[in-house]
Formats: sequence, C-alpha cells, structure tokens
Amino acid sequence: MTTFTRRGLALAAAAASVALLAGCAGGTAETGDDDAPFVFLSDLEPVCFDTGGYKNLANYNVARQILEPLVRQNQDGSYSPALAESWEVSDDGLTWTLHLKEGVTFHDGTTFDAHDVQASADRFFAEGNTLSSPNWLVEGEYEVIDDYTWSTTLESPQANFLQSASTPDFPVLSSESIEEHSDGDRCADPTTIVGAGPFVPDAYVKGESLTLTRFDAYSTGRNEGPAKLKNVEIRFVPEAQARIGALQSGQADAASAVPPLNADALESAGFTLVDGPATGVPFVATLNTSGGPTADVKVRDALFRGADLDAIIGDVYAGRYDRAWTVIAPTTPPAGAYNDDVEGSWTYDQAAAAALLAEAGYTGKNADGILTDAAGEPLVLRWIFDSGDIRDQRDVLAEAIQADVRKIGIDIQIEKLDTSAYLARIEEGSFEIAAESWGQSDAFVVLTVAGPIVNYPKYDDAEVTGWLFEAWATLDDDAHRAELYRSIQQRLSDNRVVLPLYVQNFIVAVDAEYTGIEFDPVGYPTWFTNVERVAG
Repeated sequence: MTTFTRRGLALAAAAASVALLAGCAGGTAETGDDDAPFVFLSDLEPVCFDTGGYKNLANYNVARQILEPLVRQNQDGSYSPALAESWEVSDDGLTWTLHLKEGVTFHDGTTFDAHDVQASADRFFAEGNTLSSPNWLVEGEYEVIDDYTWSTTLESPQANFLQSASTPDFPVLSSESIEEHSDGDRCADPTTIVGAGPFVPDAYVKGESLTLTRFDAYSTGRNEGPAKLKNVEIRFVPEAQARIGALQSGQADAASAVPPLNADALESAGFTLVDGPATGVPFVATLNTSGGPTADVKVRDALFRGADLDAIIGDVYAGRYDRAWTVIAPTTPPAGAYNDDVEGSWTYDQAAAAALLAEAGYTGKNADGILTDAAGEPLVLRWIFDSGDIRDQRDVLAEAIQADVRKIGIDIQIEKLDTSAYLARIEEGSFEIAAESWGQSDAFVVLTVAGPIVNYPKYDDAEVTGWLFEAWATLDDDAHRAELYRSIQQRLSDNRVVLPLYVQNFIVAVDAEYTGIEFDPVGYPTWFTNVERVAG
C-alpha cells in the first residue's frame, strides 16, 4: 500500500505549483488591507453553477455564498428561520405552509416576497428547462397565499422536507432575474444568479476564479447582519500540491481538500486546520446486483473480504479519515439511525474470499493469474468513476484495492468517465462497481444508493423498499425512522450490496490570521459569512 501513498504524494513540486498560480486572476492577501480579498482555493470548479440543474460539492460551495435558503438546518439537525420565518404542515403531512420574512432584499435591489418563491418553482416546469425538480415539488401544487405566505402540496408525506428546503437544490431567485437570464446563463455564469445570500458574485473567469463582494443589505443569516469580509476570491485549483504551495507562499489564505498526508506538515508550519465529518452516504463502492459477476452474492462477499481496507484507508488518509462500515455516516440524522452493529461484522480474509470465489465457479486461472469460470471467462470487474468528482485521492484508494484483490485473482479495471458517460453506464448497468458518495444531512439519502429513485446497485428487495418509504413518510416519530434505517443498513450489509469505504472529512487549511470557516450540516466548508481576520 505504501507504493500508492507515495504516488499520491509524488506530484508537482511546490515551486512549480506556485509558478502556476502566479498567473491566476485577482489580488493577494496583503496584511493590513481590509479590502484585500480572502483568497480561498477550491479543488473543484462547478461544471454548472445553477444548483437547480446540477448538484454537487463544487456548486454548493458557490451557491451557499450567493443564495439564501428557505430554512436553515443547524448542526444538531434542527431547523431555524432563513427566508421563511416559520412553517407548518397539515395533519395529513402533505401541505407545508411557509410564512416568509418581510424586508429581505435581493442583490438586484428588488424586494423578496412569495411571488419570487413561486417564480423560482415555476422555472422547474417551464417548457424547455434543463433543471431537475426537487423531489418534493409537484407541478401545479404550490401557490401564493398572500405576499408573505407560500404553500406547497407534496404527493406523499416527506420527513426530509425541511432538510431539502435548507439546501441550494431549490434556488430562490429574484423574479426579475429569472426573466432576464436563462437557465443556461445561470449554469455557465454565476454572475447571472441573483439571490439574497451574504455575497454578490462580481466576476467569473472560467478555469480561474470567481470574485464575491459582501452584500451589505444581507439580514437573514444567523448574525442578522452582513458578512464580516468585504471581498472573497474563490480560485479553482484542482491539483492538491498547487493549492498547498500557494497557501505556503502567501498567495492564498485558505486551501480546501487538503490531502491528509499533508495535514501534519501544514499544522507544524502554523496553519490552522479545520474539518468536520460529513453526513449522508460516505464514499462507497456500489456493487451491481443485477448482472455480471457481482450479481452473485459470493463474488460480492469475496470483494468485502478480499482487500485490507483498514490498512489501505489508514495508509492513503494517514489516519484522518475513519473507515466506513455502512451506507450512512455515523453523524447522519435522525439520532440513532446509524447502525453500529454492522461495524466489524466482516474481516479481511483472503483465504475465505478465495473459497467464496471457488464456490461461485471461478476455479480456473489464466496466464495472467486471473481467475476464470467454467467457460474460461476471466473474473473482470469494471469500476467506474465520474472523473469530475474524483477527490480525496479516491482513485489512489481504488488502485490500492485493485492491487490487493488481484492477489486472489480478481481483475478490477478502473474507468474514469465524464459525468454523462458515467450516468449512462449506471443506467445501462454496464459496470460491476460504481464509485459514489452523497452528502445529505438526513438518512433518507439511503434512497439514492438502494432505493427505487436512483438505485445504483440495482438492488431489488421489496422489504427494503417498504422500509425506505415508510421512513420517508414518518414525520413525527424519529425513533421509528431511525429503527427503519438501522434495519435497511443491516440488510444491505448482509447481502453485500454496497461496500463502504471511508467517511469523508473535508479538511481546510487556513492562514492563522483568519478564523470563522464554518461547515454546513452536510460537512462542506461552504459558509464564509463569519470569516474574519483576527491578526495582522
């Protein structure tokens, strides 16, 4: 495993990386200049900035600065007002009524009211739109009650409604801006997104940076006032050592996605490291249960036992990331939903894995040392990645697992695909292993890996589906929801449907002069509202 760790680190030298960044747009963080931007180095650049159409960590990071949500989820899983001051749900759990805050202003100077929420909902159903509607929004089933009251009626009760309303998945935009700009404009250029968040997007240079200016009229945050910083510059720097080199040279004030193997050195150099465990689906390998070799549970079980995950994860992530054991992270709400009974329920045992593969019919071996079945077909497992979402050295982790299971005759072939090709392969079922994680601060997110909504492993279990929807529709009994999610995790583990790998822990290194980096409940470092310079 050491070989893979070294390869992950043996990247461009810091000096070369600094030279690369010297050409980036924007100023530097000059001590004592209050107008100097807080320069944040992001590992990912959104391929689309409109979170109504494309949802991942990269565009969440930008959207949290520009947009204000309907409600705000707190770190303990509870909810507090944002654009909505209060809310209520009907006795049948279907109709949510939101009472909106008065006196809120959008970046374009227009006043926020229920008609803006209505227009923001309407665009999901406009002809020719390129958006994907939030799962709670039903065409025609939402209305303006009065200028500051808006309601929406769901197709079925959803316990996660408030959690969904707290994310940028439903961007609340000014009505005027919706008329002025197309969905395509918002996707390609964040400066066309007009929200009511703490920062106004000023300038965007594709492949380089996005600059933000404080929105002085911002009043709906937890501080009931504007952000502490005047200016922020987000630079998009995918290469980890380039980010670290720029931070160390003083060209930046913070760097995201710090590789764990670099963390100790940065701390020793005086930088502050902040992180937080992510909620939702940890990084997992979903196994195709409907076709190919992994349709056989014995092959899936062999994969569970064939790689030394404790050693691999400890090596790649220097002990800073915990090993995952099930399909949700331990801190995912509701309380008690995480099934710790699954922990330690299987062990690394290559002899047992080899025996399972023999039982599955792989008794031959070709000249390359790969097991073959009775027809002479080699045991090849295609592991597909969305190349736009590879971070945390996930490819390095996959290569280490690939090397370990090859010792027992399994040939894992890693394929890095663009997003559209990746999703097409998922749809077709043309894979054996698919890499995935899904940040969401509610256990309902299990629907994305083993339910009928996405179901990457194409797993068919009527009882699990029943548990998923029963939990989704249970609004007033979190203990029962938690028990259902525990049962789901146990079943998925017993049937070897999803191989859990590690719990994400997004590390940000910050110049010691600054404080206030905050993580949202999902575990993303996406709030700059309270960042401020405390020394200099």
